[in-house]
Amino acid sequence: MRRDLLRRALILVFATLPVAIVASQTAAGCGSSEPPDVIGRPTTSSSTTGTGGTGGSGGNGGNGGASSSSSGMGGAGTGGMGASGGMGGTGGMGGATSSSSSGMFIDDAGAKSCPTITNTAAMVAVPGWDGKAYCIDATEVTNAQYAAWLESGPNVANQSALCASNLSFTPSNGVPPKDDYPVGSVDWCDAFAYCKAVGKRLCGRIGGGPAPYYAHDDASRNQWFSACSHGDTRAFPNGPAYDANACNVKDAAYGAVLPVGTLASCGGGFDGLVDMSGNVWEWEDSCIPAEGGVDVCRRRGGSFSSSADNVDCDVASSRPRDAAEANTGFRCCAD
Repeated sequence: MRRDLLRRALILVFATLPVAIVASQTAAGCGSSEPPDVIGRPTTSSSTTGTGGTGGSGGNGGNGGASSSSSGMGGAGTGGMGASGGMGGTGGMGGATSSSSSGMFIDDAGAKSCPTITNTAAMVAVPGWDGKAYCIDATEVTNAQYAAWLESGPNVANQSALCASNLSFTPSNGVPPKDDYPVGSVDWCDAFAYCKAVGKRLCGRIGGGPAPYYAHDDASRNQWFSACSHGDTRAFPNGPAYDANACNVKDAAYGAVLPVGTLASCGGGFDGLVDMSGNVWEWEDSCIPAEGGVDVCRRRGGSFSSSADNVDCDVASSRPRDAAEANTGFRCCAD
């Protein structure tokens, strides 16, 4: 009887074994219609499909370029494209305003008419930025021209408050001879008063008023610099490179001032202008307060004793407003 019970137990075990193996294989993926999951490969599922993640946002657009005019902002950058389903990036900010006050140099003086004033230097019409043409003396003011003004009896009481301490318009070395050498030994107030009295003005800002002190090399604002550099297109009035013999400078070895217009090779920046490099420094209407209570003012162009690095168009020396030196004169402008 025990043997019969054992036989029945063995039959039951072997009868259930295939079912268990099949169940085990199904659970492991063996024998199913799809292989086990592979990393990165989607599987078929009877469950509800989940919502996909939102695509990444596009990068922000770059900043726009700087404007060439003080009144215009640069264009805004374009936003980046988002990934599939993502949002586009935000456009970049507009570019910064440039430091120039105007945006276009128009190389044409057009119909600009310059004044013709007896006993003063002839004037040349000079094109400007955004069509703001103006006039500038062809030469430095001469001894003869300045002497003629002194003979007219100008009154020092008519000066601005800035020049209240200037008690005489006579150069520090005396009344000048009536010749064609540039007048020297005049201070800033003398130069300013002369130009105003003869119906012009000491060269300053394009459009009127003093030139900003720190914009001495900005052709859109500074009359003297724009005229010398042909609208900031050349380093020297007579060309892009230094020529030691073109103008009355130290390297030319003349050793003294020359009559205005002596060296035809020292012409420019525009046709008709001469001696904007060398001969004498030229006062400019561009001043700032300084220590000691006396303002300092710009002078331009270098003199007969100046080296190469002091005779280019963007050089700007400064002297006290009341300084009167033999190597410093001036020329005038008109709007």
